[in-house]
Parts: sequence; structure tokens; C-alpha cells
Amino acid sequence: MTVLFTHHFHHVDPDTGNLLGAITDLEVRRVRQLVESTGNSFTCRAFADMPYSMHGSDLATYAETIGSWCPGVRS
Repeated sequence: MTVLFTHHFHHVDPDTGNLLGAITDLEVRRVRQLVESTGNSFTCRAFADMPYSMHGSDLATYAETIGSWCPGVRS
């Protein structure tokens, strides 16, 4: 199995430690470790300015991302 992980906008407030976004860089590294430890592959694509809903915000980028990761998928 192979996993595509898209990492969108995220920021940790240095004063409060609160996360704005869905997941931190540290958490992504841990997800990678967990996935790869099972013998699966892990591809991470970063989209620093992308809102949570990529397919709702930028359908062309979403289709290109999926299509380039899995060429057999038609957009």
C-alpha cells in the first residue's frame, strides 16, 4: 500500500502553543514513521497556503496532485 498525505496550512502560535491548522510538522513525521514501519510507502506533498479543503478551494491543484501521485486516476 502507498499513502499520499497532503499537508496544508498550519502554524503553531509561539505564545500559546495552539495549533492553527490540522497537524504539525512533528506529527507528520510521526505519521510517516508509523506508515513506513508497516512496510508501506508514504508520500507527503506540502501546500503551506492551502486551506483544509483542497478539493473545495483549488480543484485543479487537487486533480493534478492526485493525478501525478497515481497516474492511472483520471481527473
